[in-house]
Amino acid sequence: MKERQLPQSISCGKTFRGHTALKAFPAVHKWPGELGCELEERVAADRVDNERIPRLLTVRINPSVGLVQEGPDWSSAMPYPCWGMTEAA
Repeated sequence: MKERQLPQSISCGKTFRGHTALKAFPAVHKWPGELGCELEERVAADRVDNERIPRLLTVRINPSVGLVQEGPDWSSAMPYPCWGMTEAA
């Protein structure tokens, strides 16, 4: 039997289609913080469970325009220590 490997990524996302589409700035402004908090919780749990911290953060925004869903990606190396986490903590 082969041992299970740890997942290589942690993600969170939200899709807004049809009547749930974000149409005003306050609604759009709310979600990066909400998703960021969820991601922070997942990273903290992964750190406790697997004794590791993230090295890369990728953000993707896919605005829906007709049938085409394309948007920019941003990737950045995480500064050490990231999010106030230190190796000794």
